[in-house]
Amino acid sequence: AKQLVNEGYRVVVTTSSIANIKDFPKLHNLFVTDYLPGDKISRKVDLTVCHGGYGTLIDSINAGVPVVSVPYNPDQALHGLRMQ
Repeated sequence: AKQLVNEGYRVVVTTSSIANIKDFPKLHNLFVTDYLPGDKISRKVDLTVCHGGYGTLIDSINAGVPVVSVPYNPDQALHGLRMQ
């Protein structure tokens, strides 16, 4: 997230229970929260970078947003391959 912000992008991060919000730096173009409604946020972004969960993929596809999937579980890898 920090690298993307340093490159000039506005970055939205949702952590769920995977990361602690307090571990992220306080940066002007970085918004970090534990949860956002996927169907709504997907309509406001230009790109989704995610772990490849089915819900996030479907929300992004329905919004016409390209996805970069970085899976960490086998099912997420399979979702990414199917969605490709």
